[in-house]
Amino acid sequence: MKRNNLGVIPLVCAVVCGIAASACAFSKRPPGVLAESKAGYVTRAEVDTAVNRYERQIRRFSPDKTFSPIERETVWNSTLSDMVVSAIFVKMAQKRKTLVFDSEVRERFLIICSGIYNDDEKAFADALAADGWTLDEYNAHLRDILLAEKIRAEYIGEITVPDSLVARTYERDREKYRICEITISHILINAPDRDMPDRGLTSIRTECARSGIPPESLDAAVARECEARKAKLVAIRDSVLNGGDFAAFARKYSQDGTAAEGGRLGTVRKGVMTAPFEAAAFALRNGEVSGIVTTEFGYHIIKAHSDTLSRIQALDEVASAIEAQLRAGVEASKMESLEKKWKVKRYTINK
Repeated sequence: MKRNNLGVIPLVCAVVCGIAASACAFSKRPPGVLAESKAGYVTRAEVDTAVNRYERQIRRFSPDKTFSPIERETVWNSTLSDMVVSAIFVKMAQKRKTLVFDSEVRERFLIICSGIYNDDEKAFADALAADGWTLDEYNAHLRDILLAEKIRAEYIGEITVPDSLVARTYERDREKYRICEITISHILINAPDRDMPDRGLTSIRTECARSGIPPESLDAAVARECEARKAKLVAIRDSVLNGGDFAAFARKYSQDGTAAEGGRLGTVRKGVMTAPFEAAAFALRNGEVSGIVTTEFGYHIIKAHSDTLSRIQALDEVASAIEAQLRAGVEASKMESLEKKWKVKRYTINK
């Protein structure tokens, strides 16, 4: 998951879930506390509420989305960490009498509304209400986010990484920047196993449901449709193996954005593609065509236009990543010092 300026969970989670910790209003630690600091307590109930809000928000746009145990664990831990540090920053802002103006809160509200709900404020308000927010509560929450962002920026400050340090790090860790690459094309027949609106893909299950197939018949209908699409690709592959032009078949049948270029994906590196696709691609030798490869996007066949090549990336290819890594290390050190100063303690509670 990508980081944002407020913490380690995505913006949609931070702005929809809630990040504030409970105030320290107890003489002793109350039950269900996952973490505490001089800024307050964070309870299991608060983290569960935040994560559940996040999952509901995602499912509004991807109804078939499921969260694996690893995904949920990642979001859960990230939410807890975000609550801890955000509460500290809010307390720091209160001590410094940092101001957030109503216009700033309104601007952030509209940015979120535009990014998630296409400027439909009623739809946004309805979603917030479904998640247990009033508009006043949510705007107060946004105010805390803005306070935390301001104090975080002040606390972290401008981190400068000298070019000489980037170069030394590169020379020390050269083998880390070794990559494997292969040049490939593919043909895709869409059969996603979950809805992916951001990629313009609708799952077969959703397609069948929308066509009016009764719920009790959905499983069988989905299975039949999957087999039909797979059979179509098998026939295409057989034609290619019998001398057919892979690029021509890709232009005619592939449902991927590369169809117009004959399915050409160019040179790709190991570690950036979905696992089944990557495993099949890097098993090929120059000129070979894979069997049917199933991914969350559907069914593929892949053709290799080179053998797998290994090389160490040049410094200019990785300098920005090294700089970001070094900057993140400095930031992490500062955050560790902050937690020590605010006496952060975390407790283990079975989820």
